[in-house]
Order: sequence, then C-alpha cells, then structure tokens
Amino acid sequence: MYQIRTEGKSNIVYITEGIADSISIHEATGDNVLSPVTARFKKSDFDNVAHRAKCYQEVIIVNDNEGNESGEKGAVNNRKRNFGNEE
Repeated sequence: MYQIRTEGKSNIVYITEGIADSISIHEATGDNVLSPVTARFKKSDFDNVAHRAKCYQEVIIVNDNEGNESGEKGAVNNRKRNFGNEE
C-alpha cells in the first residue's frame, strides 16, 4: 500500500488505482492519497484501508476509465470492499 499524508493540511483523501495516479493527484491538489501498489488492494489490505480512510472527512475514489467502464466498476468494487454498501 502506498500513502502520502499531509499532516493537518487536508481532511480529504483520494484513493486511486496505482502509485502513478496517487502522485499525480497529490501534486495537483496537495491532498492526501492512498493506493495499492498495483491496480487493486489485496484482500488483506481492506481493514487497513477502511481504518486509514476514517481519519478523513471526505474520501474520493478515483479510478481510470478505459472506455469499457472497468474504471467505474473498479471504483464501485473498491468502495464496497473497503467501506460496505453505504453511499
């Protein structure tokens, strides 16, 4: 798992598909980022991701969209696996 934290500067965390996306978002926004090293979190990371995300007021899941809706499906699955079915 990869994470950049901006201690006390932001109450937002972006969860992305991979490290490159996390770095790009952090550089563009200055906000916190969290991502798997690859395209998705391992099952063993789910509790850790949920625990870390609860430290923030806003969680934004950002996945690529390659035109076949795989990014959108990945974002929905990420939310369900890490945070349950709540909206």
